[in-house]
Amino acid sequence: VLLLFLIPSTLAVASWNSLPGSRLFRVKLGMEGGLLAIIPTAEAKSDLNIAFTERRFSEAKQLLTNQSSGRGLTYLDAQIRETKETIQKTPNREAQKKLAKKYIATLRNVHTQLEQQKQVIVINQYTTYQVIVTNPTNHPPPPAAVTATPMPTPTPTIGENPPPPDDPVGDIDDTQDEIDDAIDELEELTKAAALGKPSPDAPQTQTPTVTPR
Repeated sequence: VLLLFLIPSTLAVASWNSLPGSRLFRVKLGMEGGLLAIIPTAEAKSDLNIAFTERRFSEAKQLLTNQSSGRGLTYLDAQIRETKETIQKTPNREAQKKLAKKYIATLRNVHTQLEQQKQVIVINQYTTYQVIVTNPTNHPPPPAAVTATPMPTPTPTIGENPPPPDDPVGDIDDTQDEIDDAIDELEELTKAAALGKPSPDAPQTQTPTVTPR
């Protein structure tokens, strides 16, 4: 029985620092989903989703820094959308307004840090190019041409597409667009709350039609 309790605990600890692309990352996402499922209030769910956005950004930043990979940005995009929708569905208007302002500040900070990360990647790419151009002797010469029997060109399988090349700068641009869209929607939400208007995503209460007898 004790072993049954130790296995989930061990997985939780092992997956804590996992990154997108690893098997344990799915375990981490599953535990986060389980935690959200047992939280009773929309306000608490929104707060936790804001924290998860910061976690997704931290993971994405590590992959961008260490591997020049935008793989983590896909999960960040999804988390931004989920958090925005959770805030939009918060029934308490005052709490919704506070959460929206808090998330806007978080998103702007992430946007700024992504811009800094993008500039670093661009500089590194340019530096690498300059080294190759100015120091061609540092690179081995191409192998001598070898006469070989031509091989038939393989016919590509229908529906089989080669994986797209990594484009971390383009991935960052896409995420920044996602952030801008979320900020625009949340700002509209706070303006509506200040004017006492119903939330755009709140369920509309319809006045029942009474048929005269």
